[in-house]
Amino acid sequence: MTDQLALALDIGTSSLRALIVDADGDSAGPAVSIGYGPQTSDAAAEVFDPFDLLDRVARAIDQVGPVEVQAVGVSCFWHSMMGVDDRLEPVTDLLSWAFTAADEQVQTLAERLDPAAVHARTGARLHSSFWPAKLRWLAVEHPEQFRRARWWAGFAEWMFARLFARHPVAGTAMASGTGLMRLSAPVWDAELVQAAGTRPEQLPEVSDEPWIGLAPDYARRWPHLADVPWAPPLGDGACSNIGVGAFGRDRAALNVGTSAALRVAWEGEPVPVPPGLWCYRLSARRLVMGGALSDAGNLHRWLSALLQLPDDAEQQIAGRPADCHGLTFLPLLAGERSPGYAPDATGAIIGLRHSTTALDMLQAGMESVALRCRAVWDQLITAHPTVAAVMASGGGMDSALWRQMMADALEQRVIASAEHQTSARGAGLLALEAIGAPVDLRRARTGIVHEPDVASASALAAGRERQNELYELLIAPKGAVRA
Repeated sequence: MTDQLALALDIGTSSLRALIVDADGDSAGPAVSIGYGPQTSDAAAEVFDPFDLLDRVARAIDQVGPVEVQAVGVSCFWHSMMGVDDRLEPVTDLLSWAFTAADEQVQTLAERLDPAAVHARTGARLHSSFWPAKLRWLAVEHPEQFRRARWWAGFAEWMFARLFARHPVAGTAMASGTGLMRLSAPVWDAELVQAAGTRPEQLPEVSDEPWIGLAPDYARRWPHLADVPWAPPLGDGACSNIGVGAFGRDRAALNVGTSAALRVAWEGEPVPVPPGLWCYRLSARRLVMGGALSDAGNLHRWLSALLQLPDDAEQQIAGRPADCHGLTFLPLLAGERSPGYAPDATGAIIGLRHSTTALDMLQAGMESVALRCRAVWDQLITAHPTVAAVMASGGGMDSALWRQMMADALEQRVIASAEHQTSARGAGLLALEAIGAPVDLRRARTGIVHEPDVASASALAAGRERQNELYELLIAPKGAVRA
C-alpha cells in the first residue's frame, strides 16, 4: 500500500460501509458494515430518520478505529431532501429518492414548465425523485412544516453541517443530483426554484472546497480526524463508477443493488442528454450520465419472499432457455425512472397460465430487469458510442445467472467487478486525488467475463418487444412525462 490513506464512507439506502483505502484503491483491513431501512413501510412515502442515520455513520467511524488518514471521502445516496431550521433541526421528514407520493406534483410542474427545456438545462427530468416535485408536495401537503424550513438539504449536506457546525453547503455532485442545478454552471436554476415554491437563499451554497475542522464534540470523539480534509460528499452512483474503474467514455458501469443503473462518467465537455437519461456534474470538469431503474434487487427479494422460493432457485433456472416461461413482466413496482419517467407506473405480469411456476415468475422478473436495462443502454450508447466494456457490480451482480442475463439482454460483454465496496472505494480514491495523491481512476479489478449468447439474446429480443408493447399499452398513455 502507498503511504497516503483515506477513510471512505458509503451511505446507502439499506446499509452503510466504512473502510480505509490507499491511493491504489486497496483496503487496509475489513470493511465495517451497518444495516438499516426506511422509517416507514409505505413504499410510496419512503422516509428516513436522519438522526438514526447520523448515529450509525458515527458508530461505523468508531468501529474503524483511530487510523491516521490524510483524507475522508463520502459516498451518499442521491436525491434525498428535508427541511431544517436555523439550528439544523429537521422540520420535515427526510424524503428518499424512492419517495413517490409527490407524483401529482410532477404533472403540475410539467403543465407550468417546458419539460424538455428543464431536462436540457439541468440534466434531470421532472420526476418525484428530484427536489422540485418534493418541494411542491411539502408546500401543498405540509404547509406549516414547509414554512418553518430555513434550509433545504439532503442527508449528506445536513450530516456535514452537523459534523462541522456550519450551515448546509452542497458539493457540485450532490447539488446537480437535486434536479435544481444547471448543467452549464454550478448555480441553481431560477425558473425551477420559483416553480418549486422556494427561494434561492433557502438552498445550500454550492462549493467543492474540502471541509476541515470538526465541531468540538466530534473532534473529541475522533481527534485523528479533527483537522483532516473531508472531501464534499458525492453521489453513490458516481463513486461506484470510479470504484469499478469505469471512468472514461469507453467504459460503462452497471450496478444492480436495490435499484439498478447504467452510467458513463468522464472528464470533458457535456454532450446532449438523450430524453430517457439524466446527466449530473461531478465537478467543474467531470460529468456522469446514465439511467436508473427503481426495481432490481428489491424486486428479486419481493418475488423470493412472495413465492417462497428455495435457496437454489437460481441454480434451477440456470439450465433453462431464456424467455421460456411465456410471461411478459413490467418491473415497475416502485414506479418508473428511466427511460420513460412515468409518474404513476405500476408493475404488471401477463401470460399467466395454470402451468406457470414460481421459477417461471422469478426468471421472468430477473429477465425483465435486464430488458429495462437494455432500454437505458440503447439511449446511453447514442451519447457514448465508444463504450466497449460494461463493468458490473452490486449485490445483484453477485449472481452469475443475472450477469449472463444482462450480457444477453444488452448484447454486450459484461465483466464482473472483483471489487465489493465500489462506492466506498471510489469515494476514497477521489478524496485522495483531491489532496494530490497519485490515483488511477481507471484501475479495475475484474472477475468473470460474460459474453452474450446468440440464442439467448435472440429470445430476449422477442421478450423485449413484448415488454415494450405492454409498456405502451399500460404505462405510456397514463402520464409519462415526455421530453
